[in-house]
Amino acid sequence: MPDLGCPIARNDWLRSDLDAPRKQRHTAKRIFDRLLDEHDGAGVVSYRMVREYVATRRREIRVEVGREPANAFIPQEHLPGREAEVDFGDVAIRLCGELVTCALFSLRLSYSGKAVHTDRGLRHRQVPSADRTRH
Repeated sequence: MPDLGCPIARNDWLRSDLDAPRKQRHTAKRIFDRLLDEHDGAGVVSYRMVREYVATRRREIRVEVGREPANAFIPQEHLPGREAEVDFGDVAIRLCGELVTCALFSLRLSYSGKAVHTDRGLRHRQVPSADRTRH
């Protein structure tokens, strides 16, 4: 937000709201109105600018004074061929017009994100060898 030579640029109003009762805190609308009334902000600042600034800066101030945790992003680093995610379970498929359950094995390489999925045979029914050749 541009320096308007007013308290919003110095965050005075937002900092004073930290200890104010909930109903007495400044809203973006109230700050915008005060800028227009007290600091002749007409034409210099729009309500949208104030609203976006207040939404961002209010949280930053709370983090600065220790009243809210900072967002943290910890990137994951996976070396090629070192890590993979594995899962398995039952999956229902339609085979030769009949619903059957197969065991599914799934492996995903953490570095590349490539995945392999394979069934591990039928669990509840033997399929005649003639049926297997149709797939």
